[in-house]
Amino acid sequence: MSQVAAVRGPVEVAGLGPTYMHEHIFVLTTDVQQNYPGEWGSEDARITDAVTRLRALTAQGVRTIVDPTVVGLGRNLPRIQRVAEQVPELNIIVATGVYTYDSVPWFFRHRGPALNETLGTEVPTFEARADTLIEMCRRGYAERMVLSQDAACYIDWIDPNVVPFLPQWHYLHIHDEVLPYAREHGVTEEQIATMLTANPRRFFEHTG
Repeated sequence: MSQVAAVRGPVEVAGLGPTYMHEHIFVLTTDVQQNYPGEWGSEDARITDAVTRLRALTAQGVRTIVDPTVVGLGRNLPRIQRVAEQVPELNIIVATGVYTYDSVPWFFRHRGPALNETLGTEVPTFEARADTLIEMCRRGYAERMVLSQDAACYIDWIDPNVVPFLPQWHYLHIHDEVLPYAREHGVTEEQIATMLTANPRRFFEHTG
């Protein structure tokens, strides 16, 4: 039986359950945080907040997330282990590697004048994104897709004052909004199960 390494130890690929393939827990600009720790605040409070958010996710039936927070995004495995120990019902698979970019650090990218890009008319509407998913399913591509929302418990790339203007960027968006909309527009339960469970399982079976 194939296994994949998770934060709390290896897990059977066949038992991953519904899986979000791209979710972060903490995304940090490490050197900025070290010099300006006020925004992060209490480590214990951040851990508690993350545990609360992830428990809400598991209450929706999600059993696994893949966290691609690699070196360059504030990777800190002891911190993630503290979270994982308090949410044992959730498998957290962490990625390895290095994140690179060729512009200013992300901490500064969505602050000040740069907010025009973040809040402009170019970040697509919910309907446009969901309709793309629906059309892909209609064309028979459900067996080639996985679902995720690239959310985080805390990300310092975005000014905290801007987060209220991004109301659909959170762990519960897929379950509460995307899937009901998709079902109303013809996406079947079989297709949803394929994207959430069968495809991630097949991915890790091959990599294993």
